[in-house]
Amino acid sequence: LIADGYPIVKDESNYFYFAYKGDYVFDKYVAFGKVNKELLVKYNRIPESRIILAQSPLVKKVNNHPYKGERHGVMVMAYYPNQHNTNTRWDKRVKTVVDIVRCVLNSGETNVLIKIKDGSASSLELKFYMECFSRYGLSNRVEVVTGELNQYVFSVKYIVGQISTALFESICADTPYYIYEPYDCGVLDADIETSALIKPEDVFRDLKNLEEAINKNSGYYNVVDKEIIIGGKDLSSVCL
Repeated sequence: LIADGYPIVKDESNYFYFAYKGDYVFDKYVAFGKVNKELLVKYNRIPESRIILAQSPLVKKVNNHPYKGERHGVMVMAYYPNQHNTNTRWDKRVKTVVDIVRCVLNSGETNVLIKIKDGSASSLELKFYMECFSRYGLSNRVEVVTGELNQYVFSVKYIVGQISTALFESICADTPYYIYEPYDCGVLDADIETSALIKPEDVFRDLKNLEEAINKNSGYYNVVDKEIIIGGKDLSSVCL
């Protein structure tokens, strides 16, 4: 199994253990870097002998878009709450982004990008976001963009987003990343505790604390050892 993106917390949906079979669904699992391997072994209980270490293809994709100019603007990722949690407020996902944008604007930034997911429905999502921001009187103060994150990650000053693959891409590009997971988005404290990459103290749960951190230019995710996160052999050389 090669999971899409970069798993950061334990994901029950990908690593089923069949009790009646006494075995896992897949024979081999690819881990993107040593930290991802630790996640699979420690929290998903995958036998180490079944794990193949490789480098995520996202590393090359990010590095194919280097930007050597001065960084400008701030990127806020679109929010997609966890629908597996019945307490999730999907209806507040745009309001969450609006709250973050206001924090960023209050800090003095004037160039704010909203990054929505790329895909077949991205044009509808873009229209939806612009209509919502117009209602909040912010349509002239933000730019909603589509495409892949690697096109932008090198050029912005910092990113605010969820516990997602966007964090991994920001690490590849050495771009500061504020992890903001309000409880309305359905991520539990217990979920965060099943990560080998981040700790609970790395995650902002309260808007006021996030705004204070942004104003102080502190509190973004701190990479201790980048190589154990992005290291590994090329995926094309992996034999399952």
